[in-house]
Amino acid sequence: MKYIKFFLVGLLAISTANMSAQEGESSADVEMCADRPGASTGTGVMGQFQFQWETGFGFENNKYNGADEKTYTINTSLFRLGLTDVAELRLQVDEQYVKSGSNDGIGGLCPLVVGTKVKLFNGYKAVPQVAMLCNLTIPSGKDEFKSEHLAPSLYLLFDNQLCDKWSLGYNVGGEWDGESSHATTFVALCLGYSICDKLSAFVENYDYFHSECKPVWMTEFGFAWQVAKRVQLDVAGDLNLRDPGKQYAVSCGLAWLIN
Repeated sequence: MKYIKFFLVGLLAISTANMSAQEGESSADVEMCADRPGASTGTGVMGQFQFQWETGFGFENNKYNGADEKTYTINTSLFRLGLTDVAELRLQVDEQYVKSGSNDGIGGLCPLVVGTKVKLFNGYKAVPQVAMLCNLTIPSGKDEFKSEHLAPSLYLLFDNQLCDKWSLGYNVGGEWDGESSHATTFVALCLGYSICDKLSAFVENYDYFHSECKPVWMTEFGFAWQVAKRVQLDVAGDLNLRDPGKQYAVSCGLAWLIN
């Protein structure tokens, strides 16, 4: 835990040191670049020295494949710091409470995830914007939530602006769980619609494929509302397309561009 605290203090110190350089920034220059809501990830990267906190709460009910779990995400926090105009540093830490069947619930911190997102191509006409997201899950947090080994994940991210109102994003990647040598393939397709300047909606399909278990096909829909130049609120819901009554989730949260 002390390493997490040191890291967070360092991020806050860097953001504070750069606030004075941005005090003269006009409101028109501020653009939100949030990676929530949704399971898919956009290609947007934080500007140099910009610091953003994305947090939320959620509930998942999972009886799929015979499971009987209820997961309460008490808090999920993603911290993003722009290193350059094309690369950012990311740190995510979640706190969850999981209850399985009639057993007593387990609560605590999930493993720490560190990563980076790098923009590879800005896009041109029909050619999409392209970025790469790399994460590394570190065995840490509550013992019951830990993996035995480091767990990497790697994704390619794509975005197409179809017109003024519509956008299309898609991801493909591989995730390792720190236990098995076999990766889980992740694929997502997200359609976004700008209702007005401050309110947007999305619907997406995201799927997990693993050689040792059945595919998981999920759909998600939700809204994001930019209530201020630096603050965005969101709400979303998820359903398992195979068994909608057996696996579903709801979440809400915010993104705050601190500087």
